[in-house]
Amino acid sequence: MLQKQSWIISALLFGLTAFGLSYMIMHELHAVRAWAVWVGACVGILAANLFYQLSSHVSDTNLVANRIARLRRKNIREIIEDPLAQEAQEEQNISEFADFSRRILFYNEEKLQEIRLNLIRAGYYKESALVKYLIAKIIIPVALFIATFTVTYFQERPFQIMLIASTVVAVVGWIMIDKRIETLGEEHRGRINDDLPDALDMLVIYAETGVAFDNALPKVGDEMYKSAPEIATEFRILNRELRLLSSRAQAYENFLERVPLQPLKTFVSILQQSEQVGTPIAEALKQISIGLRNERMLEAERKAAQVPVKITLPLIACIFPVLLLIILGPVALNIIDKFKF
Repeated sequence: MLQKQSWIISALLFGLTAFGLSYMIMHELHAVRAWAVWVGACVGILAANLFYQLSSHVSDTNLVANRIARLRRKNIREIIEDPLAQEAQEEQNISEFADFSRRILFYNEEKLQEIRLNLIRAGYYKESALVKYLIAKIIIPVALFIATFTVTYFQERPFQIMLIASTVVAVVGWIMIDKRIETLGEEHRGRINDDLPDALDMLVIYAETGVAFDNALPKVGDEMYKSAPEIATEFRILNRELRLLSSRAQAYENFLERVPLQPLKTFVSILQQSEQVGTPIAEALKQISIGLRNERMLEAERKAAQVPVKITLPLIACIFPVLLLIILGPVALNIIDKFKF
């Protein structure tokens, strides 16, 4: 009930803000009174629609919360509160947020699944990340629109310029959210790729001592969690899916879908071959680790070889003019003094 009251207050404030903005424009810019009324009406309709959709979503969320409470009363609290066990629960909640997004942001279920996958690839595994993303997609463009509109209004710009500038800034903010998620995903995969050789070395040590892969995987995840949380979290999720899913191939497929890296594809191929044929995996994992370290060394050497080329332009632009001034400056001054009358 309190949540629904908060949504009512927010919708009223939104409508009052739109009415105040329209009233201010009508009394200050009489030539564009029709435009002001149109903007106020559109914002008011949007506020009413937002209130209706979010109110219905709150009721759906309450049903999910009641279901979780009943499950906790059945003494499975540790399954729900375990961060690694939330994968299955989050998958069940996707349909709820798909309905929410379809109403507010016109997202279908396929689009929401794509967003969820991009967030997981960026390192955001909890369902709350999807909620924050959806809120950001609504709040940030609206806030940018209002801020730009306010700034241009106090600069006494024409109303058409105010509207165009505010719309452009809001669209840029909308796009930059997705661009930021893509950048975070690339950084996340880069850290996993950097820490993968160390993780494979630990798996090799466990394999050579006779520890089974299913038992070694969570140990590696626990031991590397502080130094390399990204690869450790992926290993722990993989271990959980290997135990819970009926098909190990599905667990490997989910693992590659979350982290689409070529070394991990080779890693999964070796594991599947070992399970089918029974070949030892220790030597193969060692070769993958050595290959990754060699690639890292070659990449460092390549970047080091590019340093002289990259610093040539700054040296020419910053140092060469100073040298010319120091060398030719006195000569120019002497010439000027000789030709003085």
